[in-house]
Amino acid sequence: MTQEEIHLENLVERLKERFLEHTNRHENMSWEKVEAALKKHPESLETLLMMERTGGEPDVVAMDDQGYLFYDCS
Repeated sequence: MTQEEIHLENLVERLKERFLEHTNRHENMSWEKVEAALKKHPESLETLLMMERTGGEPDVVAMDDQGYLFYDCS
């Protein structure tokens, strides 16, 4: 496993923790579906990782016909 893959795997864990901690931000959504969407579009993880690295706290807050929307909730 490369260093980048480790960073992305750690990010998914942080996103899951944040998702479960702040359920009020994403009522009627399940982590399993969010995680599946992230794995289907790994390029999204790169953007979320950059948000984390610059002090942001991305969390999913909505869903539209194109997918899940993440905002910096720091």
